[in-house]
Amino acid sequence: MKKVLLPVSKSLYIRKLIYDFLKYHRLDDIEAGFPEDVRIVYEGLRVIQNVEKERNTDNGVARIDVHDCGAAYRFLMALLAVTPGQWLLTGTERLLQRPIEELVQCLQSMGADIQWISDNDNVVSCRDVPWRVSDEDNVISSRDAKFCVSTNAKQGWLIRGKNLHVSDLTIDCRRSGQFASALWLIAEEIGLKKLHVLPENPSSLSFIEMTKAVVNGSVKLEDGHLADWSAAVYWYARLLLEGQMQNSTRPYSSSGTAFGDAPASYKLLQLDSSSIQSDAVIARWFTDWGIEGRQEEDGVVITYKENLIKPQEVIELDMCQNLDLVPVLACMACLWPKKMIFNGVANLRYKESNRLQIIQEQLSAFANIKVNTYGGVDDNQLVIDPCGDVPQRISTTNNGVNSSKDTKFCVSTNDMKSDVDFVFDAHNDHRFVMGFSLFALCGKVRVNGFDSVKKSYPNFKAEGVVAGTDMLG
Repeated sequence: MKKVLLPVSKSLYIRKLIYDFLKYHRLDDIEAGFPEDVRIVYEGLRVIQNVEKERNTDNGVARIDVHDCGAAYRFLMALLAVTPGQWLLTGTERLLQRPIEELVQCLQSMGADIQWISDNDNVVSCRDVPWRVSDEDNVISSRDAKFCVSTNAKQGWLIRGKNLHVSDLTIDCRRSGQFASALWLIAEEIGLKKLHVLPENPSSLSFIEMTKAVVNGSVKLEDGHLADWSAAVYWYARLLLEGQMQNSTRPYSSSGTAFGDAPASYKLLQLDSSSIQSDAVIARWFTDWGIEGRQEEDGVVITYKENLIKPQEVIELDMCQNLDLVPVLACMACLWPKKMIFNGVANLRYKESNRLQIIQEQLSAFANIKVNTYGGVDDNQLVIDPCGDVPQRISTTNNGVNSSKDTKFCVSTNDMKSDVDFVFDAHNDHRFVMGFSLFALCGKVRVNGFDSVKKSYPNFKAEGVVAGTDMLG
């Protein structure tokens, strides 16, 4: 049995970091191996902390660069609006294109001073507030004098923080449930008692409930079993494919998979089957597909039992509360291969990449893919059907081993290399790095933008995947 160390849930940890910072004026050290998104939030809070220590909130504009972290973008927007000082909240070009206007308008309705500035406005002179880093003892702390300097970008949101108060608010969460979470995190600060969310059951409602649990004190960072279920899905999918390949007559390789005998089980350390994370639903889904899970003191053991899906059975799932699982499950569908229908996926367009578009572009060689339009009866639906008339997915030699001389599946002909069977472009989206890595079960894979996986899973390693020139695993 192979033991797998999963990352902490960045969704849980980020919420707790921000809430503790506001309520207790506390910013605890974090481990160096934590997801990049957690580090980005930590860095932003450290800047705020250092400005507050200066006791001069009129000393120019402090820049906070949240890179490509959507949670930091929305949550720190709300936090900065109620934090005295002048701030420029900025990030990558893609991040600044992601939805936030509904949150801005809601904050402005209670008196927040927030305005958009572009590179050409020249209305503000920004300064970088040093925050300190130390990798000693595997933690980040403020003890050392090594400074992190932000980028020079001046495009973003200029926020002049001040005290705000409102008891009743309404927020439109059709494009992101993080808008409501951002407001709940500052609820005590602004005296918020009632928050009306539109629509009544928005996409990612489960994450809003997670935020409420953090605010109510039912989540403690000191507790174990904070591993990330949205990272665990890779290992569930991998084990399912390994089990299917070993029991299939289809010639993936002479030993069943690209790595010889697949492990009978994985132990996913620090994973909690009773977690409030909505993505824990995969335990139930994969049980229906032949993966048995068992909770032990130090994690969850998953074991492949048998194929419980009939050959022509179509799997249909409601994904509106579990959008982060779609990239991995979509890749799994191509390799299983099973027709899968994912409902409630419209907001995939607003993630780190336009995930609906990337799925169509990157997986069209392996499946018939359809995204139903907004005006259709089955609104916001993604259909992946690998059973249709599509190009053969795997080229094999007579002995059943993938041949690098045969047809390759690449982003472009310029990406074809003699030692690589599949080339994908993750578009700097960590979820696709994990999804595309499943193809390593059938041959050697190169994923352009592999390092973006550090956003949620810094220690992710996928055997058979080549990132640039480095072999992982």
